[in-house]
Amino acid sequence: MHMCCCALLAGRVGCCGPAKWPPATKMLCVSGFTAAKAGWNGRKGGLEWSQEDPNYLWFTPFGEPKRLLTRGGTGAQEAANRLTRTPSGHPEGYLEAFANIYSEAADLIRALETGAPLAELAHVPTLEDGLQGMRVIDACVRSSEMDAAWTEV
Repeated sequence: MHMCCCALLAGRVGCCGPAKWPPATKMLCVSGFTAAKAGWNGRKGGLEWSQEDPNYLWFTPFGEPKRLLTRGGTGAQEAANRLTRTPSGHPEGYLEAFANIYSEAADLIRALETGAPLAELAHVPTLEDGLQGMRVIDACVRSSEMDAAWTEV
């Protein structure tokens, strides 16, 4: 498996130009996963929102500079703050991700205690998952030391 450090960290492939791709690698370029964007124009100005940056809303009042509004940030209205479950700086889904891990771990522990089969229950990170993560980090460091060269993981 070949990977470019910046591609891995950005969650995208194609940050290195085709000249740096290994000869056996087919060109793959993913510039955005969904790139869902929305814009609204009204009597007082316009709004812009992007699914890839869901915590930010751009407000452009007519005749004034663009303003960045953030989820849970200064200027957010009380109605929006009441529905914000995580503090500013933590993406929505942050708490749910931990809840999923804890729930899966509890199911696994319960199955081990009762002798129930483990099939399909073990959706928790394993030691091998952790080791693979460390291998990827090591490859990123080595890639960086070699001027962002493609590096075997």
